Amino acid sequence: MQALPAPTQLSLLQDCCRELQISDAMLLPSALRKMCRALAALPPMETFIRDVCALVLSHGAPEEAAAGKVASTQLVLGVLKT
Repeated sequence: MQALPAPTQLSLLQDCCRELQISDAMLLPSALRKMCRALAALPPMETFIRDVCALVLSHGAPEEAAAGKVASTQLVLGVLKT
């Protein structure tokens, strides 16, 4: 990997810290690990949410489920409340 000029390195480091909302660059590795764990959890969470919404609609709003509509959170919450 080719070394970047020092001003470019500093700018990149500052941008990374700003985006991760950290004030100390020494916290960067920890913040990146945390972000990676959160990102890895997203696909299974999305699958779970999609499956729960489909299940709720199939029992509480079968006409919506049969139409193949994408469940809105408001619709799913309404079904769950009733």
